[in-house]
Amino acid sequence: MRFHRPALALSLALCAGSVAAEELTWKEANRRSAEELRADHLRKGAEYARKAFDLYAAQAPGYSVETHAQLLLNVVDARRRAEKTPAALKELDRGVEKIQEKAGAEAPTLIALWDEGARISSWVEGPATDRYFGKAIALAERLWGADDVRTIALHARWGRDASFWKGSEWSRAKLNWARERASVIAGGKDLVFDIDLHLAKLELEDGHHERGISMLRALLAANEAAEDARRPRRQQTLLGHLELAYAKAGDKARAAQMRAQRIAALGSAKELDVVQRVQPKYPMDALRVGAQGSVILQLSIGADGTVTDARVVAATPEGVFEESALSAVQKWKFRPKVVDGKPVPSSGLQVITYHMAR
Repeated sequence: MRFHRPALALSLALCAGSVAAEELTWKEANRRSAEELRADHLRKGAEYARKAFDLYAAQAPGYSVETHAQLLLNVVDARRRAEKTPAALKELDRGVEKIQEKAGAEAPTLIALWDEGARISSWVEGPATDRYFGKAIALAERLWGADDVRTIALHARWGRDASFWKGSEWSRAKLNWARERASVIAGGKDLVFDIDLHLAKLELEDGHHERGISMLRALLAANEAAEDARRPRRQQTLLGHLELAYAKAGDKARAAQMRAQRIAALGSAKELDVVQRVQPKYPMDALRVGAQGSVILQLSIGADGTVTDARVVAATPEGVFEESALSAVQKWKFRPKVVDGKPVPSSGLQVITYHMAR
């Protein structure tokens, strides 16, 4: 049985126990980390990840700060999975110091590392979120300038990610400030869309369902009139948020309509017929901050109704619920397709929605 999960670009290691005693190259440690993580041996995978990161600077014939940074992100991801966010953040801080020793304190890659620290800390550690965003923005302003779209995007993400603990009014003010800046600079169009989406979500989070839905529908109409490569992906995102918004507002008929539109947009007339399901586990970080979302899966179904293959084709928001959905659907059973009176393998779409009870 094969299931596709978001993959690490490289793999990882923590220098302890038997791992520390082994004579390895950083590439071998990296490979072993991937194997351990695929087998759900999270601590062992994190140990090899740390080993790969530590060995890289000494062993690589030509040092690449981008490769070293990716190895660090792999360590952080593994540590977070094995020992939760505080341990991952300690690993990030330690690793950044080592990268600065090799690449200097002004390496542009550091911005991405601080940004990642802000992203993962925003779920559980508000003060750390401010610290990481502050570091990322300060360096971005020195390297790119305060009016660069990448710098403004960092401000916008700060406004979005810190809303759960700094409050919606602070977040709304920060987002509107970033929107005003983005709307008058070259390349700011996509950022304006992203900010408008988050402003609509803030209205929904504050219980202003009618206003939030109105803002989402306006964005959907504008997207339908647009002609660019991001249009299909934006449509999936907006329909997903509208489905959740209608469900939260108690309008089950409209929620089902949005769900059907998402499926139709992906080229399938209907979902698969589930006969046995296991409730997906709500990710703890998402539960803690009240995050909601949905995942659309492309499934292959055997003649016996079990899932033989699964992959994510769309998720709202991205990077939150995919792993939970993939894990749950492995245990589901579907009504198989019947041809000439006999069940045969088939494929189709399945939507798994995550939303809080009213």
